[in-house]
Amino acid sequence: MNNEAILNKIYKDNYIEIAIEAYKLYIKTDNYNELEKNVDDINIKNFCKNFEINFEEFDQSDLNIIIDDMSEKYNLSKNEIKNFINLISDEGEYRFNIYTAIKYLSDLSQNFYKLKNDLNKFIDFIKSSDKEFLNNIKEKYSNEDRVNRKRYEIIDYYLNNDMLDTEVIENIKEKINNEYDKNILQSWNNFLILYPFYYLRYQHRIKNELLKISKFIKSIDKIKELNLKEQPVNLFGGQNIQEMAWLVLYPKENKSYTNSQQLSFFIDNKDVVFGLDFGNNIKKERDMEKVNVDHIDFNITNKMKEKYLQIYNEFINFEPENNFKKYWFYAPGENADKWEEFYDKGIMAIGWQELGDLSQYKNREEISNKLNESSDHNRKNDATANWDFYKNINIGDIIIAKKGQNKIIGIGQVTSDYYYDENEEKYRAKRNVDWQKKLDIDYNVPQKTLTELKDKKLDNIKNMINEKEIVNEDEIDYNKSKNFWWLNSNPSIWSVDKLDIGQEINYVTVNERGNKRRIYKHFEAAKKGDLVFAYESSPTKKIKGLYEISKELNNNELNFRLLKKFKNMVSYEELKEINELKNAEPMINNQGSLFKLTQDEFELIYELIEEKNGKEKEKTPYDFKTDQDTTFLSEEKFYNIIEMLKRKKNIILQGPPGVGKTFIAKKIAYQMMGEKNNENIEMIQFHQSYSYEDFIQGYRPTEDGGFNLNNGVFYEFCEKAKGFPKEDFFFIIDEINRGNMSKIFGELMMLIEADKRGPENKIKLTYEDEYFYIPENLYIIGTMNTADRSLAIVDYALRRRFAFIDIEPNFGDKFVDFLINQKDFERDFVKEKIIEKIDDLNLEIEKDETLGKDYKIGHSYFCTFSSNNNKEKWLKEVYEYEIVPLLEEMWFDEQEKCEEEKKKLLQGLDEQ
Repeated sequence: MNNEAILNKIYKDNYIEIAIEAYKLYIKTDNYNELEKNVDDINIKNFCKNFEINFEEFDQSDLNIIIDDMSEKYNLSKNEIKNFINLISDEGEYRFNIYTAIKYLSDLSQNFYKLKNDLNKFIDFIKSSDKEFLNNIKEKYSNEDRVNRKRYEIIDYYLNNDMLDTEVIENIKEKINNEYDKNILQSWNNFLILYPFYYLRYQHRIKNELLKISKFIKSIDKIKELNLKEQPVNLFGGQNIQEMAWLVLYPKENKSYTNSQQLSFFIDNKDVVFGLDFGNNIKKERDMEKVNVDHIDFNITNKMKEKYLQIYNEFINFEPENNFKKYWFYAPGENADKWEEFYDKGIMAIGWQELGDLSQYKNREEISNKLNESSDHNRKNDATANWDFYKNINIGDIIIAKKGQNKIIGIGQVTSDYYYDENEEKYRAKRNVDWQKKLDIDYNVPQKTLTELKDKKLDNIKNMINEKEIVNEDEIDYNKSKNFWWLNSNPSIWSVDKLDIGQEINYVTVNERGNKRRIYKHFEAAKKGDLVFAYESSPTKKIKGLYEISKELNNNELNFRLLKKFKNMVSYEELKEINELKNAEPMINNQGSLFKLTQDEFELIYELIEEKNGKEKEKTPYDFKTDQDTTFLSEEKFYNIIEMLKRKKNIILQGPPGVGKTFIAKKIAYQMMGEKNNENIEMIQFHQSYSYEDFIQGYRPTEDGGFNLNNGVFYEFCEKAKGFPKEDFFFIIDEINRGNMSKIFGELMMLIEADKRGPENKIKLTYEDEYFYIPENLYIIGTMNTADRSLAIVDYALRRRFAFIDIEPNFGDKFVDFLINQKDFERDFVKEKIIEKIDDLNLEIEKDETLGKDYKIGHSYFCTFSSNNNKEKWLKEVYEYEIVPLLEEMWFDEQEKCEEEKKKLLQGLDEQ
């Protein structure tokens, strides 16, 4: 690895400085002597994970560089640095790592507290960030979202002009604001919108340190026996960030931490707080211990352990009451003017757009203060409505829609947490609701927008609902005209790949023991004609097709008919990144078979699928014999190449630059398909750093500090081809000899052979305990530039598995006819100023013993002319700026020879 790059990763934030300072204190404790015995026992994988270093490319020499540099930088011996690296890489060494994590998170909080109160300092922070980080931010916000445009343009301006100040930011703000009728930037006061830059710069480390603390809590006696789920919050909240980080651990059987008892840990710029806490919906006094960050020492783990064990019994014996379901009266717009829209969309929403994203407020008082800035009267009720909407409504709560003060118009159940829709004009604060019934009931209701029902009013409304059989608290009414679903299937048992369009399958809704599958009410609610996404679970983890329900549940069987297969599939990881889907059933918990989607969720996913696959177009037939955009190959040679590819499955087109190797490869694919169908073609280019992880499969770091196993481009293309066995697929590898084939293909080198294709030849992959094969309908076409001096001779393993076909410069009749008929050239011009000159030049190149035929000039350089150009001027530019540089490289040690050939080319082309 690059030395500078490694050290940059080590020192890129303040973590090492804080950890070294902690280490110098730790040396003086009794535990240090025990550690010295394991001086060389370093967990390299954990160390790389800590600093986002690629473990596969890291070796002992890289570690030695780090040890040497840190030893000199911090005036410590190499053994002491080894001990230090051992410490920070040992997940079980809690005393040191928890102390360091607390110090680091607190320091981060303190720094942000200073930055957020001084815009100039925040601008300096942006300027101090490295260009790679800033370019990543720019890419993250490079979309049409109105709010993100400001973030994008600020970074874009700084990267292009190397300067940034408050005036520039204000000008960008004003420019964007003027493009819209309404002031969409009200929530940008104090430049809150820039705060995520701070979080994004440190997000990996923040999450990493919180997870260390979580692991420590889970390791404590008794607690380690519990089945707990963690919820870390890493400084990020809404569109701004906070000066605090926290995590809670709660029993997995509880559906949400907001309705659960919690083992809590909280840290800000002053204190660390830990102990027993409860979700917002539980009115119970918490039992927490607070320690000032400046007063902690390495015994902090003992204090935390004592506290968590002290509250252990209360934690495990706490029982939630009634699932904490609450009832709310809610007004959908002014005089219910948004009711029909909200009912159709499956949402509830409120306005007060001057507040911006409600998640930026820490309590109701902050909301009240904000509202009072633009009003002469107290707006306490409005503040309460907004706070309740954001913080106190929960998934599962019952919403009773009202009109005015005397009418109930509908009822539904909350299905999502709060979210903020920046693209809405007015009603931006939203939750998803499964609206179950439209009603018309006279009833005296409160005037306020949102009111929780309590005591007698709650009893009255419950009695009324039960009497009229409107809703069952534990069940949701699915009896609507159309439902939308998500179906999981195990590809090792049943795969969309093996189905034809229109084919039906019978899905058994009980397992092999006869037990009903999870959320069985979904199977009972599914109706004929409902649409269902076909999702394949591990290892595929993608939506591969679309079903419709063809027969409703009968004798524990549900029938599906396949409507579509998707060539470009949407992965589960992609969907998890979409904020609007975070509360969709399969995103919350993907363990199960059939999940319900709202219409909005279904349409959002389908739009993404359509984006990837494009609208279905009328396919253009292709026949080489009638193709005007010719390759200049003879028909005989072209069809011989196709026969070779059909037999061998893998070919390499080799020749000098400019002979159209890649162009020919696509024409071959079109001819075999009989149509111009780029959906079935994948093209990549090898280079010296290309690896198995890029091509087949490998681990990649995630934003939250972990590692995901990602599939490479060839793996994905094979999966695509498997889904359409009656079609041919073509994988084109440009510059194939630039890559290390054995390294890139790995164990699949054997499977590319023609007689090793298909499922009967499947083998296990390196990183995953799964079997993989290359389908028979996939063809590999490589191209190779024979003039590249930097490349080694192609090894035998590659040559044995590919047929090699020479492609040479072709300035014959087809070339001449092309320029005359397609480019409107005169025959004499083509002959005298192109063919004769290039034929003479290629003869000189071929005669040169240091060059030879592999360096000849190809015909493709002369196929780029467009009718609005001057022919003489265009040709002179081709010679001067494309051909001459090649000659200068070929004859770099024979200047006279180069000048002579250059003069021949340009002779007679001085006219403009």
